[in-house]
Amino acid sequence: RPVGVVAMLARSLRALSRGARLRSATLPCIRTGQPALCAVRMCANVSEPKPEPEGMQRLADTIGDRNAKRLLQTHGVTSRLADGSLLTGIQTLREEFGISGDGLVTFMSNSVAARLENEAFWAGLRRLDQEFGVSGDGLITFMSNSVAARLEGKAFWVGLRRLGDFGIVGPRLVTFMSGSVAARLEDEAFWAGLTRLGELGITGDGLVTFMSNSVAARLEGKAFWVGLRRLGDFGIVGPRLVTFMSGSVAARLSDEAFWVGLRRLRELGIVGEGLVTFMSESVAVRLEDEAFWAGLTRLRELGITGDKLATFMNGSVATRLENDDFMDGLSSLCSELSTPVVIGLLKNNKGVASRLTVEYARSILSIT
Repeated sequence: RPVGVVAMLARSLRALSRGARLRSATLPCIRTGQPALCAVRMCANVSEPKPEPEGMQRLADTIGDRNAKRLLQTHGVTSRLADGSLLTGIQTLREEFGISGDGLVTFMSNSVAARLENEAFWAGLRRLDQEFGVSGDGLITFMSNSVAARLEGKAFWVGLRRLGDFGIVGPRLVTFMSGSVAARLEDEAFWAGLTRLGELGITGDGLVTFMSNSVAARLEGKAFWVGLRRLGDFGIVGPRLVTFMSGSVAARLSDEAFWVGLRRLRELGIVGEGLVTFMSESVAVRLEDEAFWAGLTRLRELGITGDKLATFMNGSVATRLENDDFMDGLSSLCSELSTPVVIGLLKNNKGVASRLTVEYARSILSIT
């Protein structure tokens, strides 16, 4: 009976949570109701085969035990180890492309592992090196599932050459590329978007800084371009626009709560260059959170306002504004030290904001 099956599965899950071993053969099959291998066991049947001890040892001898264990967590690697293409591929990556050690683990993805025995994949890597200068650490950064899946496609290579028209070449190409960008290279709407950005003066290094997965995914959306124009009302134009943009900002441009937040910041004197300095991923996602605004009020009570507030703000501060221990610790510092000194202390010493409490403040004051 279905209800009985659900009940038995629930009991099994509770047992697992207590650390007990699940004996899947005692569970009834969902289709027949009779004791049989159920969905829990069937899931295991489609998983990758366990690596042979000999193959595992050869892999460990080649790249070290730690990296071997890390590499085997990537889907598809065990199968490639079994057919021999993994070890051959590792040797080729090291000798031809300068990829080894931790870099090898970073480079390897599901899509890369699936293509290790595909000569078109290797031809693509050689072409990246010879025609675009992408190899070694640059190739590690450049690679993604989306890139690996497109190396044998003509549109991908046409797209890389077209990026040169926007000043995206050499090291810029490595930094610019992401999964979303690779997926859009054959989309004319993407290129139309880059052209429009060029009309705004965003090219070359500026375009590299400006681009993100969120931006790439929104270049054909009307709301994105309307949002860029609206940012001009807050003094965010030209180079400021490049610095201001982030994945979180791009994702919020069509959200009216984001614009309400910018208006509230303008009332606090945070606009233009100050707004660029103030904004971060953490700030962008908290603009509609009243606890964030309550925290800003408390900061103003401590004398941290205007340009001081813009300088003071960072991701760690933004995430802790509603933490009483943080605010009390900050208050303790401000009561004993000048506001500029406190701002400099938190701004120039990464990690202080994330650790600041009343007790931590006391320890700082004891050595000043």
